Amino acid sequence: MGESAVRAERERAVGELVEGFLQKAPEGWAEGRLTWTEDDHGLGCRSEFRTEGGSWQPVTGRGSYEAIAAPARALRPSGGPPGGTGELVCAPGGAYRLVVAPGTTVRGGPGGYLIVLDPDARLPEPGREEETGTAPPAGDPAEAVALFRAIMARRAALLGGPERLPAPAAESAIAEAERRLGLRLPADLRALYALADGDAVDGWHRWLLVEGGWLSLDRLVAVHGQQRRPDWTGWSLAWRAVILDAAPPGRVRRCTGDPTRIPFLTGEDGNYVAVDLAPARQGRPGQVIAIGRDHAHGAAHLAESVTALLRRVLGELERGACEVDDGNVWLDSSLRGAARRPGPGTVAERPGPATQEVLHHGADGGPVDLTALAGAPALREVGLHGGAVARDLGPLRETPVESLTTGVTGTALAPLAGHPRLRALCLTGADAAVDLAPLRTVPGLCGLDLSAVQLAGPEVLAELAGLRYLALDRAQWAALLREGGPAKGLAAARLAGPDAALDEALALAARLGLPLEAFRAERAGTGPGPATRSEPVAAPRSPGPPGPAS
Repeated sequence: MGESAVRAERERAVGELVEGFLQKAPEGWAEGRLTWTEDDHGLGCRSEFRTEGGSWQPVTGRGSYEAIAAPARALRPSGGPPGGTGELVCAPGGAYRLVVAPGTTVRGGPGGYLIVLDPDARLPEPGREEETGTAPPAGDPAEAVALFRAIMARRAALLGGPERLPAPAAESAIAEAERRLGLRLPADLRALYALADGDAVDGWHRWLLVEGGWLSLDRLVAVHGQQRRPDWTGWSLAWRAVILDAAPPGRVRRCTGDPTRIPFLTGEDGNYVAVDLAPARQGRPGQVIAIGRDHAHGAAHLAESVTALLRRVLGELERGACEVDDGNVWLDSSLRGAARRPGPGTVAERPGPATQEVLHHGADGGPVDLTALAGAPALREVGLHGGAVARDLGPLRETPVESLTTGVTGTALAPLAGHPRLRALCLTGADAAVDLAPLRTVPGLCGLDLSAVQLAGPEVLAELAGLRYLALDRAQWAALLREGGPAKGLAAARLAGPDAALDEALALAARLGLPLEAFRAERAGTGPGPATRSEPVAAPRSPGPPGPAS
């Protein structure tokens, strides 16, 4: 396609995009904004309008999405990386400004733009540094075989006849699976595969072991390859996410995907049950844990071995805690119930010995007293939301808190000086400029969101060598860049604020050492017709720190 044809195609796409976006413009609107990001999961967009002097209000509707999805994709600069992020700002009378950047280095979202400076960077997980247990495995292959046969006999009595299962896995097949895994299966699980290669018949799992369908060896190896990598939800969430301890505590290492965890049951919903070959200090090799989609905050401990899991399944069947339906036997309760960790506590009462989260919402009643949290032995996360302000952070000094979200008063960060466990801090408000000096001595600090407060001495941020994520508003970024910028090693930066613009984010990315190209088009709205002025893929216009949006 020639240059003129490309220009014509883009102008057509721009017109369709503007027309599709404005289909749902409300009465009396003064400005409209459409932002979108396309990645491996598809295209997500956000439409907003505001009246003169008003705040942005989102507009939803499937029809609006369908009208903008195709032209948005068509405007992605050719020859660049897959995906893209765009921003369209419109005014009554036909004026608009459009910016489209290729790839997903810059991503839009409510309240600002995220810039991923190092796409391969990940935050360390606490469990990677934990010592593993030294206790011997608890499984017994002979007992596991006997229990499995008893389970099948009990099920046959309930169903009126024996069930058909896959053929046993040959010793050579088990050995080949272990070679591909780079791990040896626990002896009791190994013994089960010598009885049957999973429980799928004609493409349907029998769910013999309650928690999921029993995977064949081939599927086990494939799923292990998918689940061995740590979970990563992206910087917007991961920077302050906490991996919690399982219940009972001290048995499962606090990490997500791990190559020493071998999934052997599937919930067929992204969740799995696995044997854990590298437990925490109080765990047993070969213990059974729940991992996967619903366990981003930490695995759940189910049983000390596959043998113990079978023992519990048989016990449920013998008690009659089951139902026969549609040619199968279903237990009445999930074995995961006993493995649930305690729910979040409150600031009004002392957390229990296993409470890991404390959450509080709302600012009613004035500053929040955290005295009850002093010395809480398992506290990992404290979140004061909805405008809540902590009266004093001193009670958190002797806790293992890792993630803290709160509003503060005056020089309230002083008690955090030297805190050995704090990794993420989000300040949601303050009654005075916040002195960041105490953060110099917090050794594990790797994430900060200071965009909602005024800062006294932003140059401290340049000294935080371990910082990997930083969220600031446009004025704060400008002040920090005048001081030389953040410390080297920053992996993700957020330009926060309801009026943050994509062009500002591109300029900030350039100042942080990551120049990006973009396609731009604009219309002054002075007459009928397209009247567009389009630029090909080009570097961001602004060479300086981000300034007010035009």
